[in-house]
Amino acid sequence: MLMTRLYPPRRPVAASSYRLPFLMQLGDPRTARLHAAFGLPLRQRCHEIAKLLEEISVKDLYALLPLLLENVFGFGNQVGWSLGQLNRLHQPQEFYAVRQLLGPVGPLLKLIHRLSADSYLRFEFPVSCIPLPSQQLIEQGCISALYIDKLQFNQAGKLYGMVSLSAFEYYFFHFAYYLVNPQNQKVPPWNNPTDVVYPTLVEEYLNYFLPLYTKGSSGQVMPSHVTSPTMHHSPLLQNSTGSPQSGTFPKFPFSSLLRSSCQARSTNLVEHAEQETWRSQSFLQIVIEFWLNQTSLDIERYTYAQPSTESFLPTGDHVRVVRMMVKHIHYFINSASVSLAPSPYNPIMTCPLDEFKRIVIPQLLQKKIYAFLRHGFERWPLDSSFRLLMETWLSFIQPWRYTDPTQSNVDRGTEMRDRVVDKKWHQFVVDNLLFYSVLCQQFLHRAFRMDLSAPKNAYMLFRVSKVFNLPSLRDMLMETERTMYAPVQPSPGQSLLGDTSSYLSPVHQQHTQLTAILAMQFAELERPGFSYQRLFHDDTLVLVTHLLQLLRRARVTAKTFGQKLSASDWSLSSVLGLGPSVDYNASRFYNSDPYDDVGNSGDWHRVDTHLVQAESYLCNFFDIEPPPIAEWPNNGAATGDKGQGQDSHDLTPETQDTEDGPRLTALGRYQLVNGLRKFNIDYQGDPDLQPIRSYENAFLVRMFYILACFINELFGEKIALLCRRRTVLALILRQYLREPIVNPVTQSTSTHSLSPQSQRRLTHEHVAPRVSLRWLASYQTLGYLGAAYMFVKMWFGAGVVGYVGILLMAGLLYGIARAVFQASRARFNQSYHLNAS
Repeated sequence: MLMTRLYPPRRPVAASSYRLPFLMQLGDPRTARLHAAFGLPLRQRCHEIAKLLEEISVKDLYALLPLLLENVFGFGNQVGWSLGQLNRLHQPQEFYAVRQLLGPVGPLLKLIHRLSADSYLRFEFPVSCIPLPSQQLIEQGCISALYIDKLQFNQAGKLYGMVSLSAFEYYFFHFAYYLVNPQNQKVPPWNNPTDVVYPTLVEEYLNYFLPLYTKGSSGQVMPSHVTSPTMHHSPLLQNSTGSPQSGTFPKFPFSSLLRSSCQARSTNLVEHAEQETWRSQSFLQIVIEFWLNQTSLDIERYTYAQPSTESFLPTGDHVRVVRMMVKHIHYFINSASVSLAPSPYNPIMTCPLDEFKRIVIPQLLQKKIYAFLRHGFERWPLDSSFRLLMETWLSFIQPWRYTDPTQSNVDRGTEMRDRVVDKKWHQFVVDNLLFYSVLCQQFLHRAFRMDLSAPKNAYMLFRVSKVFNLPSLRDMLMETERTMYAPVQPSPGQSLLGDTSSYLSPVHQQHTQLTAILAMQFAELERPGFSYQRLFHDDTLVLVTHLLQLLRRARVTAKTFGQKLSASDWSLSSVLGLGPSVDYNASRFYNSDPYDDVGNSGDWHRVDTHLVQAESYLCNFFDIEPPPIAEWPNNGAATGDKGQGQDSHDLTPETQDTEDGPRLTALGRYQLVNGLRKFNIDYQGDPDLQPIRSYENAFLVRMFYILACFINELFGEKIALLCRRRTVLALILRQYLREPIVNPVTQSTSTHSLSPQSQRRLTHEHVAPRVSLRWLASYQTLGYLGAAYMFVKMWFGAGVVGYVGILLMAGLLYGIARAVFQASRARFNQSYHLNAS
């Protein structure tokens, strides 16, 4: 469940009017026409709604907008248009129809802009549908800037259950809430987001409201007639933008007429630019609020109540959209133009949009995406789907990769290999130090719980180590931590008691400024009582050293399983599809999860390469020596040479002998939990009662078992007596019976590869010879029998009776031949031992 609802969701209605219920009660023709359009196929529905939006007046559309958005996004009890499943490849006409209707220059957004021009037209959105952290902060009286002028209270001062919004805000509240709506959490994941209508609309809205003006490009201009009384002067820009009205305009000896004319002109330019900026700010605030504020640290800071028992975990598609937004924000910020100094002759001032770009990360994005990533690093499942969250983190901490939107990913990667990070990004690293240090340490701790021998997990470790191994980035992080913790030594001739001139020294000023920045960052982003752990501290170096040892063991395990998987891919039964490709006991190779960590045999050949490179990057970044070759575990197995001592015991967890028998050590428990080593799990009961395999017919297994039990019950004693005789008939009969087994566990594996519990339970058990027909239930055997029947039918023309007779004769001859061979071999061994003695 996404969040705890204070009350059931209600359909938003106009705050200052009851016209919508009134129209619906009277059967208004415009409402009836809209409902009739909802019943049409999706393509015709979009065309009919677009025509309706052009023909009806703004006042009538104001009453119908809640109905329309509720039906489009599936709000309340409505099903919605399935924007997260509408695919370009399967439904191209419907895809382009919806995209044209909801696009940034489509009919619906044009209506939104027209309605936003009237400041008295307000819409209501349920408080129960905003993120849970915001709900709890509002209850505590801590209202964020997004809701400061939108909450409504009754005469008793109690909060009304609706948020009053403009048409622009109302639309994007619905659009952003669609991604986190519990009704849309169980849809299949996107194979390619560029083919799905919802992420396509996200990208178009980002390009439209956060334009990227590069050299030689002309971005779309948003309509200038839109105004918003609530955001006419952006509150985020009031403290950062100079204005002639605030007295910052320089005074020159010109006439007051010229001065007032220039002042009025510059004021109009600023107001017009701010009218465009508030839409960018409102759009970005809304999507950040709904997509990143589902888990927040503010709850722990402002309330002493018990934490919520529910924990929001984003879906993979949610994380994809967040990464798309992060990358675009980097492009948007890096496209800021160079500010020009104002002049009385040419009063060109800094563009408010550029000023907005400078405060996007520190005031809007930084705090919420840090909580989003920190929560994800702690709660995300230990499978390869974590790469979605990891790539989002790496995208945020690498703004230098997103400076030119016309550059492809391949060119960007090649450029980063050929150069280092520019020094101008040092301030970004300082301002976001926790993203580099704390989250990196969380990733290292998480790596201990991951199966690094899996191809996709090995690649994730390689990716993170490669990014942090950038020489300039390492130097920036080391310099930041060194400056933060370096003691300020007084220069010669200065008093140790504190000379006021020492505060003017560059070293002291740099230390004081950096300490203040980081202290504010820690207080803003982290929980109360947070203690910063240095990235290059001795404790972190010990952690990395243990990780390198684990990495070595993972290389051994990966090479062993890679060889097993490669051999199984080329086995005859696998090629023909007549049997299992690998051992059914190795559940590791049967994983139907869409985020399968195993991969195919080709991925295993790259595991060793990725782990070797990750080891080199980690050693270089933390300036430590790699573990010596002598400390490699299972040295013979590392090379894959079975002749150097590789056996099943090499891949079993470490145990120690105690009074109660063998027990797992601490290292052995760690190896077992992380899948680095395992015990051989064999069935210890009656072989005929093993679980039914995927390559067996369940009905035939049960039927043949009942038949075998009936035969053994009638003739079991006679069969056992006959097998004990030393006759030719007894020797032939043994070829068709299941031989007596003593300790069936020890027949396939040594006791060293068994778990301690299995070794303690090992008993000498004797199973008499008996008839077993389970092999006839295998699809492989049935395939062979069917092929033999076709062969007999084509070459001999025999029917079913003749076919059965041929099979019985062939089986009898096979038994006689095998009995003669065994007797000859036994006689030869006996004579050999006599001659040797």
